[in-house]
Amino acid sequence: MGLKNDTVIINKFVPNEDVAKYNKISDLVILPYRSATQSGILNLAYGFLKPVLVTNVGGLAEFVDNGKTGYVIKPDSQEDLVNGIINFFEQRQKLNFEENIKKRVSRNAFNNLPELFEKIISDTER
Repeated sequence: MGLKNDTVIINKFVPNEDVAKYNKISDLVILPYRSATQSGILNLAYGFLKPVLVTNVGGLAEFVDNGKTGYVIKPDSQEDLVNGIINFFEQRQKLNFEENIKKRVSRNAFNNLPELFEKIISDTER
């Protein structure tokens, strides 16, 4: 596809001090897991306002607003992986992934811990 000079695959452990460097230059964070529960990498990507392409395994898909904060694809499907990447590059001028990620992250339960504890306390008092 003529992307060899524009594509870098980092398939190794990335030390904490290098995480920002890789995320800042990325357009899309691709997580083609075959199995997973959740991924700290997905949350890191959102922290840098980077859209993600994840496989529908474990709990990954529940953290992605498909077509807004990234894309969810079938695991072990080269065709879906390629189509997901192409779809991202076709849509990134039309969709405001950064704004959608900001909205998604603002709904994160960790940002609402005081309200959650209030609800838990009021529910147990009933």
